[in-house]
Formats: sequence, C-alpha cells, structure tokens
Amino acid sequence: IEVTQELIGRSRGAPYLPDIQLRLAELYIEQARYEFYLVHEERGESAKGSAVAPTARLLKEKAVETYLRILSDWPKFKDADKVLFFLGHEYRELGQYEKMIERYEELVAKHPSSSLVNDAHVVLGDYRFDRQDLAAAKGYYQKILDTPNSPTHDMARFKLGWVYLNEADYKEAFHQFE
Repeated sequence: IEVTQELIGRSRGAPYLPDIQLRLAELYIEQARYEFYLVHEERGESAKGSAVAPTARLLKEKAVETYLRILSDWPKFKDADKVLFFLGHEYRELGQYEKMIERYEELVAKHPSSSLVNDAHVVLGDYRFDRQDLAAAKGYYQKILDTPNSPTHDMARFKLGWVYLNEADYKEAFHQFE
C-alpha cells in the first residue's frame, strides 16, 4: 500500500494514474481481508457472535473512497464498469445496501455491454429474494436469461427455480431446476 501510494505521488497527471488508483483500492481490500481473518483466527473457532474487525472496516472504507475518486476524476476510465462493480460489492459488505443498489444499477445503465452486468443482476436479484420481493428478484434473474448464453445463466435458472418454488409454482420451479 505504501509503495503504491508513493507511486501515485510520483505519477500526477500520468495517463495510467487511474490504473494505479484501482490497484491501491484492491490492496486496501486485500489487507482488509487479512485483518478480518486475523481477528477471526485470534477469536478461535468456538467464539460466539460475529467478529468485529475495525481495521478491516476502515480499509474497506478507504477502498470505497479510492473507487469514488476514480469515478470522479476519470469519468471515462476504461475500467469504470469494474470500479462500479467493486464499489457495489464493498457497499454490500459494509451493509450499505441502498448505495450497493445504486452502483449496480449505474453499472447496468452506463455499461450495458459489460461482462459484469449479469453478475450485478445476480446480486440485485439475491438482495430482492432475501427480502421476499420475489417479483423483483424474478425480474433480475430473467434479465440474465434474456442475454446471450453465458456462465451466469445456470445460476439464474437455479435462483429463478427458488423464486418459483417460493411462489408455489412447482411445475415452473421444476422446469428451471431441470
């Protein structure tokens, strides 16, 4: 992280600066993961309740700030779709679901041909499914199936099967699972 921050300081105005900023955000996330696992390991397997890792949360927030800076300073960045996807992911892990939805919807609207659109639809569908908004979940999963065949299609059919199962439409659920 320190080396990358130094490189950013020496690279003001360079065309590759947003790529370095993206790498810095990735490093924050990687360090947050280490911090979380360290807290989890120190607590032991038998500890009850969720692990609190304030350092991990702080690092995730720094990553969010970095992603936002990239989007603000370089609105035409070639990997803006990735930045939006990763930003949505971090908002999800931080429990900021409205911001997560906002960023995934922005990804879909601004980058409809991105390879990450179907993944965003899976997350949005799962969010709606978890809140028992089955109609909205079905809509997101169906959007995936309306695109050319991809590895995400099997997951969408599986999840759509669960939507139909929860709606007691067993025939359609079976069809999706099949």
